[in-house]
Formats: sequence, C-alpha cells, structure tokens
Amino acid sequence: MNFSNKSDAEILAIANPFLDNIIQASNELDYEKFSRNLSGNMKNAFSENDFVQQQTAFQQQFGKISEDREFIRCIRRQQSVSVLWVTSFEKLDGEVLAAMQIDEEDGEMKIFTVRIS
Repeated sequence: MNFSNKSDAEILAIANPFLDNIIQASNELDYEKFSRNLSGNMKNAFSENDFVQQQTAFQQQFGKISEDREFIRCIRRQQSVSVLWVTSFEKLDGEVLAAMQIDEEDGEMKIFTVRIS
C-alpha cells in the first residue's frame, strides 16, 4: 500500500488512535499498551524497562502528557508519512511537538518513530 497517497483525513484516521494510545499508555506507564502498534524494530529498540524509566522521569519533571492536541500537518515520503501535532505537558509552560512516523509492516500500519518533546 502506498500510504503516502492517502488524504490527511485518511492518515489521521490511523494516526490519531495510535497517538491516543501512546499518550494514554505513557501516562499510565503501561508498556504493553504503549508497544501495541510499534514496528518490530521500534519494539526491539525500546524495552519495557527503558520505557518505564523514561516515562517516570518525564512525569516527575514535566507531568503527564495532555491528550488535547492540534494537528499541524502530514509530511509525506515515498512510502511513509510523518504526522505532526502540538500538545503540552501538565507541568511545562508552553507547547511541545508530537511527531509520529507511520508505515506499513507485514500488512499492518505501524509506528516507526514517535517523539513528544
């Protein structure tokens, strides 16, 4: 499937639930939920221990991630798409960027990178 040919609405129909899951799982420190839609390489690169340590440190410093966000745009490449949103943390003044690269793996859409900073 050439995912990059999809409209923003079609891409967001996949990306928004993925980001909802990432945010909820991060706030709940739930690695199983967090890793549900990750690509194989992403799962291998980010262990449960790494996840819990990183999210605990982030929550202590910045608070939980807001589920409220504003879509910025989709950036399309040959096969993959990066989706950008603006969101925030509880204890941090100002906005942060949420970015997710999604692509197909083994016939399913998966998250290849995700960053909220």
